[in-house]
Amino acid sequence: MKDLRRVMGEFMSYLRFERNSSIETITAYRRDISQLIEFLQNDEIPLRADAVSQNVIRGFLNYLDNKYNLEPATVARKINCFRSFFNFCVDQDYIMMSPMRKITPPKIPKRMPIYLKKGELNKLLSAPDQFKNEEHWLRDKTMLYLFAFTGIRRSELIGLQWSDIDFKNKTLKVFGKGQKERFLPLKEDLIEILWDYLQTRLPLENQYIIINGTGNQMDKSTLRLIFKKWVERASLNAELITPHKLRHTFATRLLEEGVDIVTIQELMGHDDTESTLIYAHTNQDRKKEAVDKL
Repeated sequence: MKDLRRVMGEFMSYLRFERNSSIETITAYRRDISQLIEFLQNDEIPLRADAVSQNVIRGFLNYLDNKYNLEPATVARKINCFRSFFNFCVDQDYIMMSPMRKITPPKIPKRMPIYLKKGELNKLLSAPDQFKNEEHWLRDKTMLYLFAFTGIRRSELIGLQWSDIDFKNKTLKVFGKGQKERFLPLKEDLIEILWDYLQTRLPLENQYIIINGTGNQMDKSTLRLIFKKWVERASLNAELITPHKLRHTFATRLLEEGVDIVTIQELMGHDDTESTLIYAHTNQDRKKEAVDKL
């Protein structure tokens, strides 16, 4: 029987090359399985897949909950990770049955997405115009507009390259989760901002649209800091407003304009409408207006 650490390596390769999972998913799964291996070592349980029973899994989840006071969504994600991992072990004939088969994830309370109102969004988008003396103001404005008017994820934005933009047809090619490809229409003012920013980058030495101060592809932590800076400069709540909140804002504004759920789902890159339907419950003012008309 193979050591679980070797099996984890095989599973990581499977996720990357066969499942085409995102770097974020692979990193999270590696961290989760490493935590399980550490737990097994501390409890002197053999590092073999057949040594991991349902009771071991339950004990491990209780240990994590007691130590970290995990949110239900985090517990559910870890359970999904272990279910995938031990299903892989079954497929590879390392074990006969998965210890996860009777482990059920906790119910996750649905939360209303936080989104920016029109005035707040305008304050954020116009903030870079007040700092045109700074070297990267146009890059940052481009970043904010891309978030606001395409609804793309942070990982999708930092992966964008200039070849993904069709200036003639005003479309943007995006590679989402699992490298799923989708095409997004671009507003005229976003096209103009992208074109103006492109002129400052010529001749192109790096194909990535959003680059850091050294001219290389920007990483997530740098993007997060830059985004936070502009939220603070717009006098908005930097603890509450994140790039993902602009994604929520994009979907909510589409819904308010009467766009159907299926179209919003396609623009957002959701696998199904269930993820999109949560935006149908966000605008309490619109609900009140509708009832008042009765």
